[in-house]
Amino acid sequence: MEAVLLDTDVFSFLWQDRPEAAPYRPLVTGRIGVLSFTSVAEAHYGARRRRWGERRMAELEAALSPYLVLPYNRELAALWGHLRAELEAKGTPTGTNDLWIAATALSYGLPLITNNRRHFERVPGLQLRPE
Repeated sequence: MEAVLLDTDVFSFLWQDRPEAAPYRPLVTGRIGVLSFTSVAEAHYGARRRRWGERRMAELEAALSPYLVLPYNRELAALWGHLRAELEAKGTPTGTNDLWIAATALSYGLPLITNNRRHFERVPGLQLRPE
């Protein structure tokens, strides 16, 4: 079964059953859904910023539970550093969290499903979906 890495926005659309999720469901259905540790952190940040209570936090944890979460590791950190330096040298830096997500996709050879293509298009070798 193919695995796909979801950007934080797509994860949020899907778990909250928002209308924006519709084009992404077919890209995830029947595949192993994967998240970067960064997306989990972003989801928790968003929840805490909105002052979610215990019930909503439990719902978030339940929504995260079916996904394989890829952790930080030294190889991933080295790739992130390489990409950041390369993109800055080209004058096309990208956001810190987006770059962690991109590095995770590249490190594990996974396509990235995102609603924010323009945040990731400058990352060399990254497979983006939808195409």
